[in-house]
Amino acid sequence: MAIERTIQVSGPSEAVWRELTAYVDTGSDHCQIPADVAEAIGARFRRTESVLLANGREIEIQLVGIVLRFDEYVIDTNAIVGPVGGPSLLGRIALSQMGLGVDPVEERLIHRVVTLLATTAWPTV
Repeated sequence: MAIERTIQVSGPSEAVWRELTAYVDTGSDHCQIPADVAEAIGARFRRTESVLLANGREIEIQLVGIVLRFDEYVIDTNAIVGPVGGPSLLGRIALSQMGLGVDPVEERLIHRVVTLLATTAWPTV
């Protein structure tokens, strides 16, 4: 199954936007954008992080801050800087930030009910 969606990404200044076709990847924590796109939009370096690839290899990657637009959502999130010409990914942290989940049977994104777990007592109705 491959769900593809059109997203727009920018750096923190939101001066330059790029449109990308991204795979929805619930196996990936973070989004991923190609290195040339990260440079073009002025994505801000946040940190280097170790990631585990699907093939079991662990590698060091650059994590950058981006602004992501998808449908009616605009969020600040992190993205992995991938290879030039590589795939763009919409990861599960960004999906969660937008309140979206995946319906694997219908191969579509769905609005999900946000779960709130609290250690304090919330009044009940």
